Amino acid sequence: MIQMKRLTYIFIVLTTLLLVSCVREDFTQPSPDVVPEGYERIEFVANITDPTTVTTRAVDPDGLDVNNMTLFCFNEFGLFISTETAKLDKHIPTEGISDSGIYKATIPSHTRIIHFLANHSEGLYDETNFPGQTESMVIANMEGGSGMLVYWSRFEMDPNSGENMHTQLSKLEYTIAGKTYEGIKLIRNQAKVTIDDWGQDPSTEPKFVVTGFRTVNIPAFGTVAPHHPQQHFHIVDNWESTEDFITLPDNQSLMSDIVDINTKAEDYIFETENSGDRQVSVIIKGHAPGQTAAEDKYYRIVMQKEDGSNFMIRRNHHYNIQITGMLTYPSNTFEEALNAPASNNAWISIDEWVNEITDGTRTLWVEKTSYVLASDQYAGTDFVIPYRYTENNNGVATAPEITWVDNNVAYNAIENQYNTSTGKGTVTLRLYPMYDGNEQQYGSFIIKHGKLQRKISVYVIRTQYFTPSWISSQVYGVADEHVTMMFTVPETCPDALFPFTVLVSANHLDVRSESGQQLPVYIKGEEGYFGKEWEGINYKYAYTITEPGKHRLHMRSILKHEDNDTEEVHLEADFFETITKTVVFSGYNNTHRRIFVEGLHQYETGYAQDEELYYMLVPQKKASPLIFTLELQERQSDGSYREYNHAADPGSAQWHKNGRDEFLIYTKSFSFYDEYFKQNPGQYEDMQARAWEGEVTMINEATWSTNGRVMAFRTLDYDENDDTDQYGKYNYGLQTDGAYNIYMLTNSSYNKDIVRVSSNNAYSPYVFTKDRNGNPYSENYDGNEYRSVIFDVAHYRPFRFAAQVEVYDNVDEKVTVPVADKLLSNEVHASQEENVDEVHLSYKPGQKVDILLDITSFKGSDGRSVHPFGEVFGEEFEVYIDAPMLEIDQDRLPESWKTANKLRKDPSVPGRFIYTVSKKRADERAFGFYDAYNKDVSKSRYDDYGGVVTEEYMPEGIIQTGERKRLPFKKTSITSKGDISITSNKEKVVFWDKTFEVKTEHMLGQIYYKKDNEEFPVPHDAFVAFVRLRTGARIGVVTLTDNGQFELNLRDEYRFDWNNDPIDFYYKDKTDGKVYNLNHTEGGEKKTVDLDKLYTLLEGNTRIVLTEQQ
Repeated sequence: MIQMKRLTYIFIVLTTLLLVSCVREDFTQPSPDVVPEGYERIEFVANITDPTTVTTRAVDPDGLDVNNMTLFCFNEFGLFISTETAKLDKHIPTEGISDSGIYKATIPSHTRIIHFLANHSEGLYDETNFPGQTESMVIANMEGGSGMLVYWSRFEMDPNSGENMHTQLSKLEYTIAGKTYEGIKLIRNQAKVTIDDWGQDPSTEPKFVVTGFRTVNIPAFGTVAPHHPQQHFHIVDNWESTEDFITLPDNQSLMSDIVDINTKAEDYIFETENSGDRQVSVIIKGHAPGQTAAEDKYYRIVMQKEDGSNFMIRRNHHYNIQITGMLTYPSNTFEEALNAPASNNAWISIDEWVNEITDGTRTLWVEKTSYVLASDQYAGTDFVIPYRYTENNNGVATAPEITWVDNNVAYNAIENQYNTSTGKGTVTLRLYPMYDGNEQQYGSFIIKHGKLQRKISVYVIRTQYFTPSWISSQVYGVADEHVTMMFTVPETCPDALFPFTVLVSANHLDVRSESGQQLPVYIKGEEGYFGKEWEGINYKYAYTITEPGKHRLHMRSILKHEDNDTEEVHLEADFFETITKTVVFSGYNNTHRRIFVEGLHQYETGYAQDEELYYMLVPQKKASPLIFTLELQERQSDGSYREYNHAADPGSAQWHKNGRDEFLIYTKSFSFYDEYFKQNPGQYEDMQARAWEGEVTMINEATWSTNGRVMAFRTLDYDENDDTDQYGKYNYGLQTDGAYNIYMLTNSSYNKDIVRVSSNNAYSPYVFTKDRNGNPYSENYDGNEYRSVIFDVAHYRPFRFAAQVEVYDNVDEKVTVPVADKLLSNEVHASQEENVDEVHLSYKPGQKVDILLDITSFKGSDGRSVHPFGEVFGEEFEVYIDAPMLEIDQDRLPESWKTANKLRKDPSVPGRFIYTVSKKRADERAFGFYDAYNKDVSKSRYDDYGGVVTEEYMPEGIIQTGERKRLPFKKTSITSKGDISITSNKEKVVFWDKTFEVKTEHMLGQIYYKKDNEEFPVPHDAFVAFVRLRTGARIGVVTLTDNGQFELNLRDEYRFDWNNDPIDFYYKDKTDGKVYNLNHTEGGEKKTVDLDKLYTLLEGNTRIVLTEQQ
């Protein structure tokens, strides 16, 4: 149980924006002159309000007043007619009203319904789509962008009053808090967030000094009007009393440019459900009383009520944060604060495994926070989970809330039974059946009462298998002989199981502590002992599994054994099928033979300390040829082994028995050449000519059991050309040194493995169903039996691109990232992953960007050269360049590349390009620009069949000419959201992934305003709006510093063009309320300014001067 100090420092106060007005007495009839036929003129009062605590007039988030009013007119059937513009006739200063005025408009005379939209730009909708559409079709999904407050209201004529539209509007009233007001009540489409008492009286001692704040995880778009699921748009009159609901847009992108706090007194945000991963937070910057701004820290609070419950963020509401004490969980940076625990609810930051939490009065207990259930027992049943919630050890009147977080485990309906006297409760879930193809089904839900909450996870898991699993065979029957067992925990094993315990039972085998494997032992009856009671065994070893993959048990025999004696080893674990593996012994009085594999590397550390363990290295690519050599050995009287003359005594019974030997090769990663030979029939003879010494066949999968994928090998048939003695035609391809080369191909680039090679055994039939004369085998295998061998297949490191990005400026000077001495190589940097490097691009489309990369070999840890090319048995492979801000620069693409289709756009993945690497290394060199950057200085390499070529046969060394590529691109977008990532098709070959984090160089310059014919820098604490004139959207953020210096950051979530898409700056002078904007002239003639023009002006160090708006 963890008891935590109760946090009571922060409250969020929800205040409906009060809409206050005076009853108008100066309302007049509209002027009758110049009204087109079929139209009528109306006049109305529109009121916009702020909370009563705010005494200044209402403004947009950018500091500009409401500046337009559009009327959407509908007929008596609710079908769209047209839009009309209302003109402000005069402002009406009124106490308590932030903005009120009399508007005039001319509307179609058959208008019966009007939607009033203030501050909404006509560029954000296409009116030609509206004819014949209903109110809901036109208005409900209409969106506004961030930085723009849109105001909405609706009026519907009373058809029974006998009065016209103007008269009914003149009598329009609404009531708030018992007071009646005249006019149209406009509702904002955003909510306001403030911090209470920020900038409080300096004579009072502050509880916390705020220097700035910012709401985060907020929507970038919102709808212009509220649309109730039942009442639809009939909610204006009773807006304040309507139950909570929100109207979300189709585009639910989040704001992308929030990187620090601001010093404005308020934030405006769109409606949001404010739950789950879209819960809104506020990052507050500040310090304790007595400290200075240099000691500022960042703090995160979540937008939730004092009791910890969530609420929807609603439009036209004010959320006021009251800080009543020192904040907790400080962070040094804004970025760190985004993921820090919340100052106002530390309970949501408690480790998930804690099952009981309390604040000293209230206690929430759950039995577990995670349940892992076996599908064969629980799937399709009702599962009951107990919990308890008490206050002062007693139940309470209200049961805790139960809500799903994720659910793919049970039907949505949750039964929650709670005893208000004892505080005990149960949650009942009706679990799904286990669906085909699922290894697990998962769900999680929250049990919550006030601020106390626990997340409960439920996993239903299918039975798992330790496949493949092997154990040593034909173990020499003396005491203290090593026995190795290998078993597999599948990669698909659900994470929820880890860590878990495997119990190991064996009678006359012990785990070797000398190997370094120290396993605890559970005696029957002790806690931790589970599973079947095996005859004669009353203890079990406990092996802890922390990750999937291959696992080894290092054991030893403790007794002597006769020929064909057996011992069993049992593995048991929850959710796994129990397996039993049998060790077969070779009698200690008999000749003992074993299989050894030549040419392997020996592990130095990290495995059994009392045994030599071996591995072979293979490239991380598919269809890579390899050779390993089986050497048959015979035990000597001193315990050592020497090569076994497999061809000795021709014609003897033992010689014929040797000819019947079969060997089993257990591997998931290696394959024989069958498929290649089918596609290339002429190659089989060529392979035979290369000292091919055996034949391989795949064993039927139905017989694999827990052994996994297995092939069989036997020596080649007799040599018809060998007539050196009478037994030549029965030679069977036997070797006097007992060594046989086995040729294989990797069948995957993910080829890390453990390979087991054993002989067939007398308990099994022959794998090759016929002998070399074509006669069927009638009995079980009667060839020799050998002790098996196990070796690892380890990877060479992934290949490296040594990638760089070159960015051109306007005069074709280049900046290269990273610089050459920061590039990584396998030889120097070993297994170090590639760094993430920053690349800076400008906003200007068409900027040239080149990507440089190596497609080359490297010197492996064994000194041999390793290359990624397909050559004889492989194929071409793909390099993927994900760069959504780029396009291929066709003007700079070599003609040879176009002909070969070397670099192309991926037709199925947006923002992805594909560079195709030729199958043959020599062919690929023709498409390079330079020698590879990373030099391969290997003294040996592999040939096309997996054999080793040494230094004396490669006088030119490793040729890397043309193995560095230059891929020409150019910027296509204005903003550059996303990264540039370079990856390979890992199904074929594995390279280290390389990522470049793309940063945009913001526009920099000076901005002044001209007042009384004198230019002044715009103050650093002012707000400047950057507007796309076509839509009115605020498409950029202007950050001001001293002396009029500014930085412009364009917002990625908006669509806009570089050319012929006019923009403007707006600045409102606080001293006189005048608005200034950009009025650019050239040669005395006024010119519109688009982004291209602005970029040119700033690049030429031209000062931006705003003049008074006309």
